[in-house]
Amino acid sequence: MMKTNKPNPANMKKLLLFIALGLSASVASAQCTPDMSVAGDAGIHPDSATNFMPAYVGTPYNQVVTAVVPADTCAQILPLPFPCTTLSFDYIEVTSVTGLPTGFTFTCAPANCQFMGNTIDCAIISGTAQPGQEGVYPLVFNLDAYVGGLGVPNSFTLTYYRIVVNPAVGTIELSQDAFAVSQNQPNPFDESTLIELETSVSGLVQFEVFNLIGQPVHTRTVSVQKGKNQIRFEAGDLPAGTYMYKVSDGKRSTTKRMVVTR
Repeated sequence: MMKTNKPNPANMKKLLLFIALGLSASVASAQCTPDMSVAGDAGIHPDSATNFMPAYVGTPYNQVVTAVVPADTCAQILPLPFPCTTLSFDYIEVTSVTGLPTGFTFTCAPANCQFMGNTIDCAIISGTAQPGQEGVYPLVFNLDAYVGGLGVPNSFTLTYYRIVVNPAVGTIELSQDAFAVSQNQPNPFDESTLIELETSVSGLVQFEVFNLIGQPVHTRTVSVQKGKNQIRFEAGDLPAGTYMYKVSDGKRSTTKRMVVTR
């Protein structure tokens, strides 16, 4: 009987990590933008070591997860010591998720929470924690992986992600941790556009622009001051099309979409 091997942490981590981004019992389309800067790194971002960001009572929570789905995997069709066989990924489907704080939702960008092989996509976790919900919420994701057109799923369970709900923080504390990146204006644009960044500290940020297959087309370091700043981007000779821009201070980052017209 033909069967595929289950991945182990050392050799197959990237095969399965991304599937947690399904994060949804809903089939609605997620309003999220994948982080194209990780396009060359198969897996889920943030990874299991970084985990999901904490939530705070009374503060809206939005965790965007980017998935870089590999094109294929190696399945042990014949018994050892025969080598494994390379099979294409058909798709991975999230079948159930438990452990979410009450009132939080998981929404996939792909229809039916099916993440196709050799694609980059995203999902979003959203909600607002209420008083009394403080604590640690371990998440459990059940999923089926389909490979090589076999039509028989390999079922897996992921248990290493969590959401920590913290007590409410005051307005002053929130303002001290500000990092807000605006949508570029104008958008679409043909020559130049402005991106507004509000930050609580002075320092350096990394500004990057990527095409839709994750290739960097522009990278520079920008010096910013506490408060509101503007980053100007010149399209130069870039072809017309859709691009992603990312602003990061080393701890936090925001990725948005821009359109160049000609």
